[in-house]
Amino acid sequence: MSKTILLADDEEDIRDVVGITLADFGYDVVTADNGQKAFEIFSNINPQIVLTDIKMPVMDGIALLQKIKRQNPDTEVIMITGHGD
Repeated sequence: MSKTILLADDEEDIRDVVGITLADFGYDVVTADNGQKAFEIFSNINPQIVLTDIKMPVMDGIALLQKIKRQNPDTEVIMITGHGD
């Protein structure tokens, strides 16, 4: 069973801090700075868990969620945001 998490967030500091924290818990963390890159990575490595920001350039987290679920409905997708709206 893979312990890989795909982390998609357009803010580098968030990717760094969350990535380090997840790595400390034993996960292999692969990162992307937008939804399009994240989906390309997802298609190649098929992680069981995706942690994604909602608001990102190129492709947002909602569109990423939809594409992931079409390709693999069993993937766990966790949505995060720093915006209150």
